[in-house]
Amino acid sequence: MNIRFRNYLKRREKLYKNEGTSSLQIVVDYISGMTDSYALKCAQEIVFPTPISFY
Repeated sequence: MNIRFRNYLKRREKLYKNEGTSSLQIVVDYISGMTDSYALKCAQEIVFPTPISFY
């Protein structure tokens, strides 16, 4: 799980538990709150992960 998404969940945990929000809605809320540049940065991290260095 992405650390930023985990932090988002921690900040809104009580709200989502009280409302009985579905997992799908939580993800939709997270994505809808992204700016374009933040969404592109997240997509880049997923598509092009940092290479593992063995040296």
